[in-house]
Amino acid sequence: MKKVFVLFLISGFIHLTLSAQKTSEEKKAALLAKYHHSAPFAANGLAMVCKKDTEHCGCIDTLGNKVIPFKYGMNFFFFSGAKPQFNSVNRMVVAKPITITQAIYGIIDEKGNTILPFEYHTDYHNFHPLDPYHVFYKRENEEAPRKYGVVDSLGKILIPFQYDKIEVVEKHHFIIKKNNLYGIANAKGELVLPINYTKADYRPVVKSIFIEKGNLWGAYNSSGIEILPIQFDGIAYSNSQHIITLKDSVLSFYDFKGKLLKQGKLEIEDNKYFTYNSPLKFPLILKKEGKHGILDSYLNIVSPFDYDQIYTSRNYLFPSSSFLYIAKKEDKYGFITKDNHSKEGLIFTQIKEYGIVTQNDKLGWVNNKAELIIPCIYDKVSAVISNVSERGRGTLSNIYLEVEKEGKKLLLNSNGETISAYNSIDTLLSILTQNKKDFIIGKKNGKFGAIGTDGNIVVPFEYDNVQSDFNLFMRFEMGHYLFTKGKKSFVVDWDKGEVVESKGW
Repeated sequence: MKKVFVLFLISGFIHLTLSAQKTSEEKKAALLAKYHHSAPFAANGLAMVCKKDTEHCGCIDTLGNKVIPFKYGMNFFFFSGAKPQFNSVNRMVVAKPITITQAIYGIIDEKGNTILPFEYHTDYHNFHPLDPYHVFYKRENEEAPRKYGVVDSLGKILIPFQYDKIEVVEKHHFIIKKNNLYGIANAKGELVLPINYTKADYRPVVKSIFIEKGNLWGAYNSSGIEILPIQFDGIAYSNSQHIITLKDSVLSFYDFKGKLLKQGKLEIEDNKYFTYNSPLKFPLILKKEGKHGILDSYLNIVSPFDYDQIYTSRNYLFPSSSFLYIAKKEDKYGFITKDNHSKEGLIFTQIKEYGIVTQNDKLGWVNNKAELIIPCIYDKVSAVISNVSERGRGTLSNIYLEVEKEGKKLLLNSNGETISAYNSIDTLLSILTQNKKDFIIGKKNGKFGAIGTDGNIVVPFEYDNVQSDFNLFMRFEMGHYLFTKGKKSFVVDWDKGEVVESKGW
């Protein structure tokens, strides 16, 4: 009996505790709900909130008392996913508004005391409470050059405000720029790599800073320790954590610690990989002794160096196809996969945009799986890509083919099936995809209208004009097309098949 009573007391205590916690959280939520913007209550019991009338910010405690006055800006609410609040040492970066778009920054403590004076500007408005360091800049006036420095979370200046640019690397190191030269500094403000280099670009995927000096490249880590010496004509990286270098036409692959994985006298025809910030993407098209092949992300040759030309197929949007290539050999073209498989073989004399192919001077169409859906029997073939109401063309669009043979025109879908509705109009202007249904916008007997691919008329062919400029029709909620009749304008509810007079034009 005694055990039951004790358990009852414990259970009741837990229930009361949880109820009290719930009540406390509800009270906090109610306090924050009174304000236009708010951040969660920090460990010190304060929350940053912004007034609805002025949109200036201050701090309240858990009783709703105003602890820090409402004189700070809310700039960071627009820039950061993590709302500003006090860090672990009870400091907060805040802004004082100067104009609607400008502010000066400083650091305050939990009592509202100014720890770092409000003299600074920033390029980075997303001050996360756990960020240990902040990059600010100062300038005498709007015309004066910016001078950057680094401040820690306590408000101590670690790197003086005398540099032309500073970039945070891995939270505790910095790429610094002065007089168009670069170096690396640590959190103590010490130079771990002198300011003596013409370029320094951080690549987080390979945890490396690519350094240039005298048109040669190398790689260092954020602590200024050499990964690869500055001796290469070009340097790049991949999403597979490779560092790729080029020197005297020798292509070398390293891991991000500088270990050599593979190299050979290979060429990359497009040297943009070595000049832009984007990663080098595998499978990789390479050239060897005048012939092309493909290297996969494991650095294996998956397509031998047998082809006169290989290039990425950009014809397939609907849906997109991964790693399908166009290959050429002895004046014949075809499609190959990344592992050198070809369904149809190299049988075409020409491959055009959107998979339109030529064989024996006749045209056909190949889909995004390299299947010859429309045989090469037509005199003309052109692709019609549907618009979509969800912001233009893309993966939701469909592809149709207008074909002509001996003067007769047809519209075929991506399965090679004939769309009979096409032959009931005089001119096709465009096709709209809306909720997995397609509508043909066209002209008949000199008037404009729209018909579904199933043959149902959605917009009667009685309008004087139709406009389909996408930017214009962002104003309307029911599609991208504006039909006009006389001085009146109309939009279409495509789902209901209704034409509605536009009041917003």
